[in-house]
Amino acid sequence: MRQCPYCGKDVVSLGYQVKRYCNNICYQRFQRAKTKKVRHPINCKECNKPFVPKRDNHFRCSDRCRRISEARYFKQNRARYQKTKENFPCQFCGQLFVPSHYLITFCSKSCKRQHENKWKEKPPAREPDYRKITDEDLKTSNHAKEILEFKKAGGKVKVYPSLPGPKIPSTGSTKGSNVDAEWSVKDIADLDEYEDVFNMNN
Repeated sequence: MRQCPYCGKDVVSLGYQVKRYCNNICYQRFQRAKTKKVRHPINCKECNKPFVPKRDNHFRCSDRCRRISEARYFKQNRARYQKTKENFPCQFCGQLFVPSHYLITFCSKSCKRQHENKWKEKPPAREPDYRKITDEDLKTSNHAKEILEFKKAGGKVKVYPSLPGPKIPSTGSTKGSNVDAEWSVKDIADLDEYEDVFNMNN
């Protein structure tokens, strides 16, 4: 138990931790008070009245002067921003619009979606191929007579290329681990020495 050198409150140290100050604010204020800087009076930038600043970036005497200065600064910036607003062409349809942010390049969400769809991969066109009618087609079908007449008339079977198979999700690794879940040939070969243990009945 000891007292804070700045505010005088009791400070309790837990275990081996030795605390001199009750919090960081008291520590900062105590360090500033040791090397106190002598400041000379200056004139307020808003009302031009003399006052003694508390810090190096203190240029206004009160909160009222500070708020007046901030309101004038924001008003000037808003007016300057509104003057620089211009119409820009949409990246997709070319229509002129005023963007709300400098990164916006499309006039609407529909233009953005249509522009993104242009770059998406489209499946290749499936062009059919034609082959002659074989005897197996006549044997395996219940409409052999109709197919035979169609064959005599010069008809051919239209064959479309097969679609690629769907992607199978990978099960090679588990979440949070780099261990391969699939058994390699070497691992299966090493299990021969444990075959007796697996077949043992309790």
